[in-house]
Amino acid sequence: MSEIPATAAPGSWTEPTRAYLFKLVLDGTSNAARFTAVDGLGVEVEPIEYREAGAHQVVRQLPGRVRNNRVTLSYGLTTDQDMWRWMLSATSGKVVRREVSIAMLDSTGSDVVLLWNLTSAWPCASLLQPLDALSNAAAIARLTLVHEGLTLDAAPTT
Repeated sequence: MSEIPATAAPGSWTEPTRAYLFKLVLDGTSNAARFTAVDGLGVEVEPIEYREAGAHQVVRQLPGRVRNNRVTLSYGLTTDQDMWRWMLSATSGKVVRREVSIAMLDSTGSDVVLLWNLTSAWPCASLLQPLDALSNAAAIARLTLVHEGLTLDAAPTT
């Protein structure tokens, strides 16, 4: 029976980041708001099917429109009404676009590992989760943002 080598295979293991360690940055202001969950960070390129003349059995896939996903931020409801006022500005036809960054933090919660940047984001929906008098859970509100671009930046290495 062969022995397992004492050293690891070539390359190095990178510890996955923790999904619960993140912060929100609005217009460059760190910790402008606290959120419990972020959903929808992503982008999609619609494929366009193209069949070449003379090669009817072959279907080519060409890149089409780019669609930025809506991003939903969930947070514990407080008396602070900044997010609600931002939403109300959109309902009155005065959309306030903001630069939004979602920072994924390391296991200590102090250093930024990854940074998702939403360009020209504004709220398109706000929803309060159901309130239940028989529950002792925190009241959760959700704010959905649309944006015009998503970039991902790695933290600078020192």
